Amino acid sequence: MQAAVAISVPAKKAAPAPAAKPATPAVKVQMTSVPASVAADDRATYLQILKSNGGNADAALAAIRAMEAKEQNG
Repeated sequence: MQAAVAISVPAKKAAPAPAAKPATPAVKVQMTSVPASVAADDRATYLQILKSNGGNADAALAAIRAMEAKEQNG
């Protein structure tokens, strides 16, 4: 008798799978540590100097200051 009852009970349906979220393009973020004292037009130069001297921020700042002083003094 129990077998007949088990057969007559409908199986519980699984919940539908949630809709897949559309793929979003990867966001590329470039983290830079350019000090605020570096002018906007000198930022690329600062980063190049920073990379060329192995990440020495003090040397990069000194080089930028020297370049600015040279520009002002002609």
